Amino acid sequence: WNYGASGCMNLTLKKRCTPMKNDWRLYGKTGSSGSTGFRDGWFEGIVIKDNHKYVFVTNFSDTKPASDKISGGGVAKGITIKLLNQFLN
Repeated sequence: WNYGASGCMNLTLKKRCTPMKNDWRLYGKTGSSGSTGFRDGWFEGIVIKDNHKYVFVTNFSDTKPASDKISGGGVAKGITIKLLNQFLN
């Protein structure tokens, strides 16, 4: 995976690996915004096992002010991991 001359995607993937069940590996990056008590967050990346590769994007937005201090990106990552663990065999 060498996306671009600098190989930035390779470096990003190496630093952001999260092992998952059944030998899947998750690589992703979170992002967050929002300073009004409402969080917006996202988590995007790829899951890989053997020759199978799937790209994912999760977007999260509060519908009411947050009652905790977890970032929107952290919430989106948690949602993604929970869903992927249900569906990946």
